[in-house]
Amino acid sequence: MSTNRGAYLMAKMTAKGMDLRATHGGTVHIDSMHVAASCAGLPKMSYLLISAKYCDDVQCALECVSRVADSIQEEPLFSEIKDRAAIQRVAALAVNEWLTGTICSRCKGRKELYPTDGPVKACHVCGGTGRLKPSDQTRSRRAGISTKWWTENKVGDYIMDLRDGFSQIENSALWHIYRKAVGSEAA
Repeated sequence: MSTNRGAYLMAKMTAKGMDLRATHGGTVHIDSMHVAASCAGLPKMSYLLISAKYCDDVQCALECVSRVADSIQEEPLFSEIKDRAAIQRVAALAVNEWLTGTICSRCKGRKELYPTDGPVKACHVCGGTGRLKPSDQTRSRRAGISTKWWTENKVGDYIMDLRDGFSQIENSALWHIYRKAVGSEAA
């Protein structure tokens, strides 16, 4: 509940948000200034991820990629890759997959297709999961790293771990925003 409320408050700052006064009636006590002030005190990476995701801030997304690339470069797994651009592309893959999600473009995450002329059937593109998992071959090609090395070293699993870490950071940051915004509303 609280992280959803934090995301809801964060979304008010962007065009993705909605005018709360129009849907709930009455006076809104928390405005975008409260939410922006609630971001004070967030760790830098949390702020960057939240701004990139909820405010569509491209500069923050690029800085996230740079910070993730720096941490990836220190990993023993990537020690043999000397090409900084390849490391940047792996970091960009992880950040981009987290930001955009992997929702199936055919069924839009609904898991089923609703044809106008027949019965509902499971989506054939995602296999009825609602999500796409890019293949190791696609990911390695995007990163400019050999598919053989990619699969042998389980880089796809590493990217999934990064995405899970981003989600944990997001949940923590949204909880922080919620607590601060609700506290500022009472003041």
